[in-house]
Amino acid sequence: HMALLMGYGASAINPYLAFETIEDMIARGALADVALVLVLTNERENLVNWLEQVGAGTDLPLVAGVTQSLAPVGAPYLASGQLAGLIDGLPAAAVYEQVAAADAGRLATEAGPATARLWAFTLAQWLVVGVLLISAVYWLVTGFVQPQGRKRP
Repeated sequence: HMALLMGYGASAINPYLAFETIEDMIARGALADVALVLVLTNERENLVNWLEQVGAGTDLPLVAGVTQSLAPVGAPYLASGQLAGLIDGLPAAAVYEQVAAADAGRLATEAGPATARLWAFTLAQWLVVGVLLISAVYWLVTGFVQPQGRKRP
């Protein structure tokens, strides 16, 4: 039940039922074999609910994987120790992949999925910058040179 509730998300169903179920499992000792609670969410309310309601009722470490826009929400919880770890967004996921590869004794020469996506995203941003610069140069060159017989507005 615990893996299903965490995988489905606390607010996707009745969140209070999920929290009560988890608290009941903690009270019965049903979570003795669980070593870590991993929260994956892209919504502020889900993150805060898990940290303040579930995290307060257990001594298990909580680790959160959130979108980069939720990094400012998760940072105070990480600083206070309520979160044991925080992976916030694609850049942090790429760093985690490289650190995990180094810890496993592998060279980080092969890009994992997060690193490959980050490279693709960065390349797309540079392409947009290039198109904008080329467009600006084109406008500067053609904007100051007027064809014969045509008046500038």
